[in-house]
Amino acid sequence: MEKKFEIRIRKHVRDYLKKQVEHFGEKINFQDMIVNPFWLALIKNQLNIETKQKLSEFLIFQGKTKGMTGTFGNKLQEIAGEFTHETPKDGFHLRIKKGQKIYNVIVVSGPQHNTSNVDKYRSKMENSKKDFPGEIPVFGICYGSVNTLKLRFGNSIRTALKNEKIFIGKDFWQFISGDKDCRDKVLAIIEDEAQKFAESDEYDSIYDTLLKQSEALDEYLSEMYGDDPKKFWKNFFRDIYI
Repeated sequence: MEKKFEIRIRKHVRDYLKKQVEHFGEKINFQDMIVNPFWLALIKNQLNIETKQKLSEFLIFQGKTKGMTGTFGNKLQEIAGEFTHETPKDGFHLRIKKGQKIYNVIVVSGPQHNTSNVDKYRSKMENSKKDFPGEIPVFGICYGSVNTLKLRFGNSIRTALKNEKIFIGKDFWQFISGDKDCRDKVLAIIEDEAQKFAESDEYDSIYDTLLKQSEALDEYLSEMYGDDPKKFWKNFFRDIYI
C-alpha cells in the first residue's frame, strides 16, 4: 500500500476517535435520561449489574456506544473512498479505472440493509447505466464474504442486486486497490492507530471518557436513591418516574 493511503487512513481513525471522545465527554443532563425500569428489573441479575456503580457503567457504556457501529460505518465509506481514481459521480463513492473500463462504485460498510435502502441503491445503479453509458456500476461492501450474502439478512441485497456487480469483503478491497492484501493492511492500520490513540497522553480514551460520565451518573443516582446498597434497587424501582 502506498504511504499516502496509510497516512490518510490514520488521519480518518484519529479524527473519528477525537470526535467520539468530544461527543461522549459532553455534559449529560441525567434528569433527561430515559430508562426502562421493567427492562432493568428483568436484566439486572442476568448481566450482573446488581450495584449502583455497575448500573451507572452499564447505562453509560451501553447507551453511548451502541451508535458507534453506524457512525464508524460512515467513516469506513470515507476510508474506502480514498482509493478513488477520479472524483466520483453523484451518489457514488469511488470512480475506478481498470484498463479501458470505468467503474462507478457505491460503498456500504456491511451486508445488513433493509429493502428500501437496497431499492435506492438498485435505482441509482440502473440509472447510472443510462447516464454514463459504457461505464459499469458496482456495489461494494467493506466487510463480509460471498457466503455472508447467502444468510437470511443478505436476502435483500442478493435478490434486488442479482443483475449487478457486487464485491464484498476482501474482494472489495482488492478491487478498489489492486492489492490482494489491502483489506488486511487497512485493518492493521486502523487497529494500530486506535491503540496509539488509546495510549496517547494528548487525549482521553473513549473508555476513560465514559468512565468519568459513569462516575458522575453514580453520584446522581446516590443523590436520587441513596447510597445504601441494600436499599438502592428498592428505592430506584419505587421512586423512578414518580
